[in-house]
Amino acid sequence: MKLFADLYLDEDVSVLLAELLKPKGFNILTAREAGMLTKGDEHQLAYASEHGRAILIHNRDHFQELHQA
Repeated sequence: MKLFADLYLDEDVSVLLAELLKPKGFNILTAREAGMLTKGDEHQLAYASEHGRAILIHNRDHFQELHQA
């Protein structure tokens, strides 16, 4: 049984968070690992969605606008 959602960390989220959570069993992919650095918010959200991952971000306002659209 899976306890946590697979996470995708936007490039604004510190990779240190991934390094701290991975050993605790979290399945985390960073924008750096995915080759998605410098991609826009729409691309980040699409990537996370296409790969079945919940996206973790800091710039909530940008993603709220995308959600509204």
